[in-house]
Amino acid sequence: MRTSNGKKVIEISLIGVIFIIALIVSFFIIYLKTDIFKSEKELFFKYAMQLIEEDNNNQLKQYLDKKSNQPYENNGNITFNISGLEESFGDEVNKVNNINVTFNGKTENAKQKRQQEISLNYNEDINFPITFRQDGDYFGIQTEYIGAKYVAVDNNNLQEFCEKLGMSNTEDIPNKIETGIKFTNEEKNALIEKYKETIKSQLAEEQFSKSQNTESTIYVLELTPEQSKNIIRELLNTIKTDETLLAKIRKVTNRELSENDFEELINELEIEENIKIQIYQKNKQLSKISINYGERIIISLERLQDKNNLQYNLNLTTTTEETENSIVIKAQYTGLDTLQNVKETYNIEIKEIENEDTVSYKYNIENNVAFNEIEEIEEINEDNAIILNNQSDTAVTNFMAAIMDRIIEVNESQMEELGVETNLLMYTNPITVKMELMFNMMNGAQSQIQRE
Repeated sequence: MRTSNGKKVIEISLIGVIFIIALIVSFFIIYLKTDIFKSEKELFFKYAMQLIEEDNNNQLKQYLDKKSNQPYENNGNITFNISGLEESFGDEVNKVNNINVTFNGKTENAKQKRQQEISLNYNEDINFPITFRQDGDYFGIQTEYIGAKYVAVDNNNLQEFCEKLGMSNTEDIPNKIETGIKFTNEEKNALIEKYKETIKSQLAEEQFSKSQNTESTIYVLELTPEQSKNIIRELLNTIKTDETLLAKIRKVTNRELSENDFEELINELEIEENIKIQIYQKNKQLSKISINYGERIIISLERLQDKNNLQYNLNLTTTTEETENSIVIKAQYTGLDTLQNVKETYNIEIKEIENEDTVSYKYNIENNVAFNEIEEIEEINEDNAIILNNQSDTAVTNFMAAIMDRIIEVNESQMEELGVETNLLMYTNPITVKMELMFNMMNGAQSQIQRE
């Protein structure tokens, strides 16, 4: 009997142990696979990190990797829709909406070769054609209005080349312009984890909260100006000892960042408003991030995705008592399911509202990419190009002056055919528009003084 009872006790004990183990395993599965038991802080970072994690950008990453490694052809166009400038510049500004840019070409990034036939079309009859070509470190352009040869630059020894152009201070100019800071997967993952932990260590649980709307769960982080400064200080202090990141920065900028550079950045930090960051989660996926700097600046990034399409919507709005400015960028990729023919669409709108007057600049860009075998792109050499780096200082100066004179001559002739005095491209850029308005105001004030 005792033996039987002892076996029962052992059996009951084993069942209890197995039950506890199963409970622990279930807990960890639930913890890892669901949001139950996780704090608002953990969930905030879980979904925020999906913006840069490869698993959540897999289709786009595959597409970009394919563009980097396989040849492709492309064609597309750029169109404009500018409104609200008529009062300042008259009706001729409306002609800017007749402008479009068309392009087609071929690219083989693995060999650092690409060629694009680009045409700036003022209308059906008046255009300015340009051919762009890259051959390794050589970059060149050619147009019938200048000559048959390419005008090319070698992306090496750029300090010496800039001196030929008459620049006196070239120390901060890199000898070679890199296309960007590139990281291996190991470096990228290590940096992400390092700086994520740096930020998390500065944040307390009570700074996070959760809310709900009809579509999403929203995880919220709110920071006072001093808390924001502390995080940035800690990030800068981490960067100044991060040799991996500093080496990448040096390669791109040709500049050694000193201890004093970081101290100056820290001392110059000016954050005067509370910052509110909201992470929107829908169906266990990040759908939107928004950042509010007080009531004056709002930034949001939204991601919409299905099997075949991926779209990002970026919004930036700044407001003052008298003005409201906004930038909206929509990037859409269609055809990611097969990765054979992909359509890239970019819609950009810059809007300026002042005293109930609205000026809007809209740019629509379409690029159709088809992965095919391509004909070999011709190299750039001394036979088909004038390589400016190889010319004397005087030859470069004289040649560039002659090119500018020729472009001005062609432009004046084309604008005369269009019946306008100013190049219409000026109206497509908010910066050049503001410069022109300022110039007109100065001329008006000077004329008024002379009359008085």
